[in-house]
Amino acid sequence: MPVSSGGPSSRRARRRAARGAGLDAGRPGGCVVLVREDCRLHDNPALYAAAEEHEWVVLLYVHDEGDPSPWPVRGAGLWWRHESLKCFDANLRLLGSRICYRRGSYVEQVSDVLLESGAAALYFNRQLEPWHIKRDLSLESVVVESLGIKVRSFKGMVAAFEPWETKQKQKGEKRESLEKPLPTISKKLAAPPSGWPWSIELSALGYCNTGGAKIPSDFRQFNEKRQLHLQCGTGNPKTDDWAFHMRSFWQVGEHAAMQRLDEWIKDAAWGCYFPPGLNPKDSAGGRFRADKKWTAIICPYLRFGDLSPRYVCWRCRELLSYDLRRLFTKRVVWRDKAYAQLYRWPDSHSTSIRAHYEHERWSGTRLQLRRWQRGETGFPLVDAAMRQLWKVGWMCNHLRHVTAQFLIEHLDLNWKDGFAWYDYTLVDTDVAINAMMWQMGGHSGIGAWNFVMHPVFAGKKVDPEGSYVRRWLPELAHLPVLSISIVLGMHQQALGLQRMC
Repeated sequence: MPVSSGGPSSRRARRRAARGAGLDAGRPGGCVVLVREDCRLHDNPALYAAAEEHEWVVLLYVHDEGDPSPWPVRGAGLWWRHESLKCFDANLRLLGSRICYRRGSYVEQVSDVLLESGAAALYFNRQLEPWHIKRDLSLESVVVESLGIKVRSFKGMVAAFEPWETKQKQKGEKRESLEKPLPTISKKLAAPPSGWPWSIELSALGYCNTGGAKIPSDFRQFNEKRQLHLQCGTGNPKTDDWAFHMRSFWQVGEHAAMQRLDEWIKDAAWGCYFPPGLNPKDSAGGRFRADKKWTAIICPYLRFGDLSPRYVCWRCRELLSYDLRRLFTKRVVWRDKAYAQLYRWPDSHSTSIRAHYEHERWSGTRLQLRRWQRGETGFPLVDAAMRQLWKVGWMCNHLRHVTAQFLIEHLDLNWKDGFAWYDYTLVDTDVAINAMMWQMGGHSGIGAWNFVMHPVFAGKKVDPEGSYVRRWLPELAHLPVLSISIVLGMHQQALGLQRMC
């Protein structure tokens, strides 16, 4: 879309043209770098190239009020984005830089900052959702054709391949090696000679507004009354802020992400991640355990760019043998496949890929869905997992399968209901991954789960002593049963699901 001819952008364009007439065309000038899902100094191709090639750099984050995504980031994910941006901005300030925050039309705000700062180029790491790809193409068209400014985009969101790069491996063809991550930026980033472009405060974006007794089931971001109490200092964060437990559970930012990755690699080196039989040091369930911190717990860092997926794979290669890392790095690359699937089926977040499943009838009720969301089904392992999700915005991958199958197979509710709840409550909310996994769970995707995650007997694998259930279901903490999730689950199974109706 062209920039309005009569607005402030047009006036700045004329001033830029007048001042630029005498500039040396050979000088590189400055560069504006867009901040999206790449809040890091390590392995950040767009920022690295800008820092190496240009005299000064302006980092810009725009809240797009016309976001084309059918599932814009909200809920727990929006809280994480606020914390991630805050940490990234703090790291940039140590290098003499900062993030410029804007809100409004994406194309107009980017164009305005380019003209106000006098930048000679616009750099960004490519986003992979179909609607954001389309928006980037529109942005590039305006910047190049209307403003005459150079645009470069970079591959920075994936471990191995972007959606359009996928290809069938030919027989005898060697597997392509992963690209080496770029170094961490450590040199000072100069400010533009004319000063920083005007910016609103990060808090003005509203991402940190989390007032509410619990995450609201109607998908609002906050409760106005509780939010006002929190802002005035008259509220109790423990009862008036639904993100209270998230703040204590998570350390957000690039440094925390790298530290968590190294902690997991240390555990993986001892065999804690792998299922029984694969590694002789692991005799306790490995990556399936919910009561142990043996899974990586880095998904939100990858989702919002605090951690580069390419860096994760290379770090594992440096410190772990092939047998110790292969299952994990395979799952990191699966993220790339999820984006490739969404690229080919852009409506897969709301429409079954196997079209005949759109006509399937579901017998589950809204009350059953509500109890599943709240962790009140009567099945301890399922309830513990859903309450953990409610409080800290995360549960391990195995329990995501257990709770998803419970919703679909036992409650007979549509996978789309589960997708919407996960989209709002997960700190690592991701349309592409959610769509791929929920479609598989609902049997309507290009693949389907051919295994059963029993809501009772899964406890033997993930929580054999009941520690996990006791933690998240305090009303059961006094019971002395070793395998509390199994024993109580068998009791509830005998009573039947009818009690939930």
